[in-house]
Amino acid sequence: MSQLFWNMTFMFCQVTPSVLAHDSDFLHKKQQQWSCILKNSKGIMDILSLLLDRGCIHLILKILSSLDSWDLEVVGHVCQTWGQILHRLFWPHRIVRYHVVRNKRLGISRNEKLTLLDLGEIVGCGVVEANNVTRRKYSNIFNIWLIHSKYVEEKKLYFLDEWILFQHLSSIKQCRLFEEDPDTSINCCDYKNDILAVGTDEGSINVYQLTSTKPTATCISVINTHSKAVLRIILSDTMMVSCSQDCSLTVVKFLDSGSLLVSHVLQGHVSRVRCISVFGDDILSGSDDRSAKLWSSKSSSSSAILTLSGHAWPVSQVCLSRTTAVTADSCSVRVWSLPDGHILRTLLDQANVMEILIDTRSGLLVMCYGDGGVGCCDVGQTEGGGKGSEDGKKKDLKWIWRKSNPSEKLSSKVCLGHSTMMHATYNGTQCNKVDINIHDFLC
Repeated sequence: MSQLFWNMTFMFCQVTPSVLAHDSDFLHKKQQQWSCILKNSKGIMDILSLLLDRGCIHLILKILSSLDSWDLEVVGHVCQTWGQILHRLFWPHRIVRYHVVRNKRLGISRNEKLTLLDLGEIVGCGVVEANNVTRRKYSNIFNIWLIHSKYVEEKKLYFLDEWILFQHLSSIKQCRLFEEDPDTSINCCDYKNDILAVGTDEGSINVYQLTSTKPTATCISVINTHSKAVLRIILSDTMMVSCSQDCSLTVVKFLDSGSLLVSHVLQGHVSRVRCISVFGDDILSGSDDRSAKLWSSKSSSSSAILTLSGHAWPVSQVCLSRTTAVTADSCSVRVWSLPDGHILRTLLDQANVMEILIDTRSGLLVMCYGDGGVGCCDVGQTEGGGKGSEDGKKKDLKWIWRKSNPSEKLSSKVCLGHSTMMHATYNGTQCNKVDINIHDFLC
């Protein structure tokens, strides 16, 4: 940027009014908070700091709003002052929050497509917020990991690859896991914080530790609490939860010493448990017995604290948040309030839902379908619809994006950032690629 622009901006800042009258209290408070930071700064202050020092918050918002979400992530990493301006002033501002939520509700976004090629048969995939920013309130950095197999010298080997999406997709980890065992068959897996858990058709769960110093994974534990195939595994920061065809769930706690402790074997379903969701210390499970159950890993009891019944078909997907539970079968989706277990709404004609995600920032429910499409609706009641009323049982999605080839059966993974969404689709039976769709709602 030319020196002339900076000089003109500096002169403009000296004569520009502070802010509109209705924002005067807000500005005065912010000026007091920032004056100490700016007075302690050494050297020449940058343009954003100068604007803030003169109370030109409306100009800061104008400048930053011209950038997309990925450029703003870069702005937040330039220096500590810019990061504080971004995370304490720009993102929390009511105009910015309204703009992002409105675009999410209307499905208005700037889209970008990426493709990962030269992959083998995909066993597992995950899209999560980057490990180093999970505790940040405003983040748009994602990690994507893949477990896939390739033949090397006539041997089938399994590999883990991990990328980070920060403006562009960059590889951050490549690890050889293990060689195929003819006596076992991998059925599910999950990966978090350098821990990989692999569930088999034989009922065992193999836990691997991945380190940057070793090119291969080390098996640190084998858990044999299930008698039949493990159908789903979820890793959180404090525990691992698995479900199985033997109608049970297993909870394994991660101790501070690094050891693993099997704390609960949860039984209560009368048919196979095919899906689970974890939020804090609570666990939500869905079963072929057409019910979902809520469990607490803090409780010494192995009984469910709440049972959600009413589905006409096996529960295939579940999602849990602090005050809401979502369950899906082959043709409908139900939203429940917690802890009372009342139905908030029912969405009909929702076939083949592969994944559910609750966006607490906007109060929206995001659903991935088996054809690779994505749909969105309100978590709460529809207008004029009471709890469980017929008015609430409407197919009223806010928006839905479908793939160009709806007949193709795909697996989907989705993750929501503060103003972005990352959606990955792949076909586990056909090798070579993963399609990644990136949506920026700050547009």
